[in-house]
Amino acid sequence: MDNTTKKIIDIQITQQKKLSYSEKQLQEIALHMIHYLELDDIDDWAYYQSGYESNKAKLRVNSGIEYNGETYTFYINVQILGIQRYIPSNQNAYIIRK
Repeated sequence: MDNTTKKIIDIQITQQKKLSYSEKQLQEIALHMIHYLELDDIDDWAYYQSGYESNKAKLRVNSGIEYNGETYTFYINVQILGIQRYIPSNQNAYIIRK
């Protein structure tokens, strides 16, 4: 939870039962997180695979599923750009405009 806004910025749910979300569903979940965090007034959000990035805000809102061989973990989180994960420039991007 963010100390300033008191909003959730990182969720992880782990279970043994297989989790199945399409790329479109993960995209929608990440977009809902942007709205929930009231970051939708930022006009340069671009979608790269399972996350949106804003260069103006220097943020990435990311969602996805990981499987470690035993359990499935659904996650959604907010990251500061340049800190955790690099997105290769050859991936397709979708620009979101208000």
